[in-house]
Amino acid sequence: MAVDFETKEKSYELFDKAKRRGTWDPLDIDISEDKVHWEEGFSESQQEEVMGTFVGFYEGEESVTRTLVPYFTIVDQLEDAPFDTIQMELFLTTHLYEEAKHTDFFARYFEEVLGTQETHVEDYEDSRYWQNPDLKEFLVDDLEDIGVKMREAARTGDQQELRYVLGEGVMHYMGIVEAQLAKAGYEIFENVFSDISEDLGTEILPGFQEGIGYIRQDEGRHITNGRWLMKQLAEEDPAIVPEVYEPKIEEYLERLTGGDQDPGYQSYDFDMQTLQLSVSNDNLRQTIEYIGPEKFEQFGADFDIAAYHRGSAAAGD
Repeated sequence: MAVDFETKEKSYELFDKAKRRGTWDPLDIDISEDKVHWEEGFSESQQEEVMGTFVGFYEGEESVTRTLVPYFTIVDQLEDAPFDTIQMELFLTTHLYEEAKHTDFFARYFEEVLGTQETHVEDYEDSRYWQNPDLKEFLVDDLEDIGVKMREAARTGDQQELRYVLGEGVMHYMGIVEAQLAKAGYEIFENVFSDISEDLGTEILPGFQEGIGYIRQDEGRHITNGRWLMKQLAEEDPAIVPEVYEPKIEEYLERLTGGDQDPGYQSYDFDMQTLQLSVSNDNLRQTIEYIGPEKFEQFGADFDIAAYHRGSAAAGD
């Protein structure tokens, strides 16, 4: 079936933007100054603190690159889908290409600036960034598990199962991993780099910041497309919201607010845990608003993760 150019959907609009704006090459970014900054501008303790966030992004980008292909298979098998599957697949080709570039960027950065391809840093699961090991599991292991569920659903061909596992995957990947975990990481970088740049009197890691700027633009399109796709599925079958979207959000919140949290673990001039909760809260509200808050039973546009966090903490007392 050909693309209907008279009815261009959101996915095609984002595909078109990706063609024009997503043409950057990780190998073109000058990171020579970054190597000097890393070796001379960071103390050993600062390197250890920032390394945890670097590792999380590198593993995360590799994970989302490896686990996107089943989404193509699911979309291709949908019958009478509430969106144009061809236009969606066009966008997904740019999505996969961009995730591969993000992985390429971090692989090069680790090799040429950080001097390693090793992502298993000492005490990684207990590092300052991964103060909650459940979030690493959500980012890597659980994303792979959803890919397995997608492949199993593709073998059965059951249309509701295909829609529900697609909705679960999109909420997990674009709605949470990209829209909340990655965005919290960007905010952490901005805060840390601002402090160090002020101390050194120069912009720290300019090559890395240039690359992250491109990555953020790419992922903005991914998030928008994911929200739009979830909205189309919810308009076709509103039950997908309480049966699929809300349980996935609740699972994430339990991981985000659970575990043995120590708000004093970092030496930064900001509270990383509070920052992560705040970023997650803002972006969760945006996702709910986009899909339609009237479709949600547990969560609304005014949902407050901080209150949920306090309730979880009280329940654990």
